[in-house]
Amino acid sequence: MGKLWEDYYHEAMGASFAGNPTPLARVIPVEHAINAKSQVHPYEEVARLIDQADYIAVAQCACRVSVGACDAPRDVCLIFDSPARFLV
Repeated sequence: MGKLWEDYYHEAMGASFAGNPTPLARVIPVEHAINAKSQVHPYEEVARLIDQADYIAVAQCACRVSVGACDAPRDVCLIFDSPARFLV
């Protein structure tokens, strides 16, 4: 299973992140404006979310791994609860 996942990641999923002719994320017109909003959560709120999680995992950043074009740390994505259990 691990070998199949690795092949899929390098041949398909990784290619879609790294500029495949058909990109992973595409724009679909819905004729409605979407207000872009970026929010930095305060420490107390993030600490509460972490404290309430039953399970926590750290994953590699899919963008950094698939493109491989930067020297930034890769083990940076926090995943909580069921998705974290699945990842591990």
